[in-house]
Amino acid sequence: MLAVAGCGGGGGDDEPPAECPGVGTIVDEPLEISASCPGGPDCADEGDDVLWAGAAAVSITPEITETMTVDVDGDSVYDEDEDEFDDANGNGRFDGVWIAGLSSPRPAEGVLEDTWARAIALRQNETTIVLVALDVIGWFYDDVDRIREALPEELGVDYLSVSATHCHQCPDVIGIWGIDELTSGVDPEYNAFVRDQTVLAVRQAVEALEPATITYGQIRTNDFPEKGAANYVSDSRDPVVIDDILRVLRFDGASDGHTIGTLVNWAAHPEYSGDAHRMIHPDYPGWLRRGVEEGIDLGDVSRDGLGGVCVFVNGAIGGQIGPKHVDATAFDGAVYDDYGFGLAEATGTNVAEYVFRALDAGETEETADLSFVATRFYVDILNYRFQTAFLMGIFDREAYNYDPAENIGPDNQPQVLTEEAVIRIGRATAVTIPGELFPELAVGGYDGAFTPPYFPIIMETADPLSPTPEEDPPDLELAPCGPYLAERMDGDYTLMLGLTQDFLGYIIPEYDFKVDARQPYFEEPPAGDHYEETNSLGPHAAQILVGNLQTLLEQ
Repeated sequence: MLAVAGCGGGGGDDEPPAECPGVGTIVDEPLEISASCPGGPDCADEGDDVLWAGAAAVSITPEITETMTVDVDGDSVYDEDEDEFDDANGNGRFDGVWIAGLSSPRPAEGVLEDTWARAIALRQNETTIVLVALDVIGWFYDDVDRIREALPEELGVDYLSVSATHCHQCPDVIGIWGIDELTSGVDPEYNAFVRDQTVLAVRQAVEALEPATITYGQIRTNDFPEKGAANYVSDSRDPVVIDDILRVLRFDGASDGHTIGTLVNWAAHPEYSGDAHRMIHPDYPGWLRRGVEEGIDLGDVSRDGLGGVCVFVNGAIGGQIGPKHVDATAFDGAVYDDYGFGLAEATGTNVAEYVFRALDAGETEETADLSFVATRFYVDILNYRFQTAFLMGIFDREAYNYDPAENIGPDNQPQVLTEEAVIRIGRATAVTIPGELFPELAVGGYDGAFTPPYFPIIMETADPLSPTPEEDPPDLELAPCGPYLAERMDGDYTLMLGLTQDFLGYIIPEYDFKVDARQPYFEEPPAGDHYEETNSLGPHAAQILVGNLQTLLEQ
């Protein structure tokens, strides 16, 4: 644990002083590059410099064959001692579709709205990049590689990026939301279906490539009267720092200006509808995407839809960036002060309006250079809960560099293989983040620049509506100095592609990483807000993951 005083503040362009911890550990020697374009014999940079774009959306909606028929206490959670289910296949076991996130085990009872694999393919000269977003809670790197291996060679995809929207109303594809703590909630056939549908989406997007223009847009979603960004999103862990910047790239056909695809990058947990229901749907990203594609009509605020395919990629959502303290007023004046479909719809539609505003002030260019560089590396699994999940087969991914026949310890520490990348799309630079990055690691904000006026940066109470004093708040004097990740990213537009290429849990600043002394990772400490540590790799993950991105940017 870092214990160096006098380090807080907003950072800047200069390197932090030696006594102040940086945001990430920058590696002195060059990182091993696993893939890059253009350059090299397999990815030259020859051509006419025209930008090509294509997009596709393919359903990954699950089929629900068994449901809970009796919920004795009405909590939407299945209790095998009291509740009943429809045993459709007669095997005596509840083969439900287990919903990931929030309360569990929560078996789906129906589909409110389809879920999707959405893809935007980009080609310029001999570089082809495909960006995919899946309506899932997360997606392991091993499954990303399985999709890559299944891509037909003739598609010519040089780099595939797979993001999870972090949907909390979608099937468990990770394993930890099953019928009990010892049973995976994953249906292997469903995960295989998602992989197949993703391959189909990539194929359709690549086959739809056509000459395109690009429009860049970027706007802060913080101008609501009095509330600022708190009308749309909140932070339930101190310090209250929210990356409220919405980034958008729109690709239009060069021939007639029709919209091919729109890439939207904004940060908030998709759990606005809450867990009092058991319906499959993509939460606010569904309403956001529909608003962009089909338009919105909210009285004085009305927009025609752009058409095409809207692809939403979540951002820096670590620290429970989401709806917990949101009291949303929609643009039509309706107020939503609690979890539910109304709050999810209002948020998605409100944010769609910001997409239009960003594009109204955006800049359009006829082409965009494409490039990427990626690195693969190992990270220690220090979390005892995660170690247990690996040993019990709850996680369907490989652990490396340890002997499973021996006790796990400092000299026998399992690791995961993961990946990060820097992608350049003309004047935009994107970084792929394999988990839930705390926004202060992305944009800083310790000076209050990213704290809504609705909240203090350190809440005086655990809940703004509660008189209970906050216990053990973080000491901002120990916070890392800049330059923060966004400050190291060149280009006029910066995209934080969260939960991309992997699902490694929360990426937490090391100075505020605390676990329970008696049952570390299984329980939270008795004081302060430290739930996120129970779902993280360990205290050093941020230094490694952010540091490698910073090193990659410098290389």
